[in-house]
Parts: sequence; C-alpha cells; structure tokens
Amino acid sequence: METLILLGRAMGLSLTAGITPYGTAAAIGIVARAGWVDLPDSLEVFASDWIFWPALALYVVEFFADKIAVVDSIWDVIHTLIRPLAGAIFAILAMDPATLEGALLTGLLGGSIAGATHLTKAGTRAVVNTSPEPVSNVVVSFLENGLVIALLALAVALPFIAFFVAAAVIGVVLVLLIWLYRRLRSLRGRIWREA
Repeated sequence: METLILLGRAMGLSLTAGITPYGTAAAIGIVARAGWVDLPDSLEVFASDWIFWPALALYVVEFFADKIAVVDSIWDVIHTLIRPLAGAIFAILAMDPATLEGALLTGLLGGSIAGATHLTKAGTRAVVNTSPEPVSNVVVSFLENGLVIALLALAVALPFIAFFVAAAVIGVVLVLLIWLYRRLRSLRGRIWREA
C-alpha cells in the first residue's frame, strides 16, 4: 500500500511536469506553504522562496505563452529537455529513495513518464496549432490546465487513487503517441509524394 502511495504521487507529479513543470512546482509550493496536506519532507523544498517565486513567475509566462499558437510551439521545443528532467526530479523527490540505484530507477521512471507526456502534449498541440482559428488552441490549453489541477490534487491529497488514475492517463498518452506517430508518418509520406 505504501509503495502504491509513493508511486501514485511520483507518477502524478511526473505526468504534470510533462505538461507544466513550473505549474507543478508552484502548486506544490502553495500546498506546502498553506499546510493543506502533509507532504513528505523532500517536497517541502518547493515552499522555499528561491524555488516557489521563480516557478510561479515562469508558470504565469507559460500560462499565457500556451495560448498563442506560434509561441506555444516554440515553448514546447525549448522544453523538450526541461520537462523530462523535471519529471525525473519530481519523481525522485516524491519517492525519496534510500539508495542511489533507487534514485536512478525512480528518475528514469519519472523522466520517461514526463517525456511521453511532453511528446503527446507537443505533438497534439502542433496539430491543433495549425488550425487557422485561435479558439481550439485556447480550449485545448485550458483542458490541459484542468487535467494538471486534477492530477496534482490527486497526487498530493489522494496518492493511492492517483496511482490508478496516472496509470490510466499513461495508457491514454501511449495511445495518443501511437496515433501521433502514424499521423506524422502519413503526413511525411504525403509530403514526399508531392515533392
């Protein structure tokens, strides 16, 4: 049971880091500062002024950048390395493993989850960002924000349930990655035939 709780928190935070690492850090900082939930000591670091305020400022920038198609695409490219690395860090802090091997394994798990989530987000948004009207981009961005809030709430307050929800979301992410891969492969084939 304790392992599922730790995994649920780690997986939930890694998933949200794949969408918004700054929002994840700021939200954990808010929870830690307010004392709403008893967080592990390793996550209390996000309450520090040195982490909380820059994370919150970057989240505000990201929130608005995410609503503008071209800026969003550039932001996603820049964060291709940042989001998986953040996912690894969040997973390690959430699990707080006692050994170096445990930390490496946890980091690989968190980084892989955040990386898959990032690729799904960036790929889906690349498709949405090509639509000529701006409404779909904003709607998808707000849906992502809602998903992040829900996953974060579960990860910090109900990590046992978060484990099962995160596992389901990871399944959806993998299906979307396969769909995106096939769509890009089809598009590439069409481009080659027209060239």
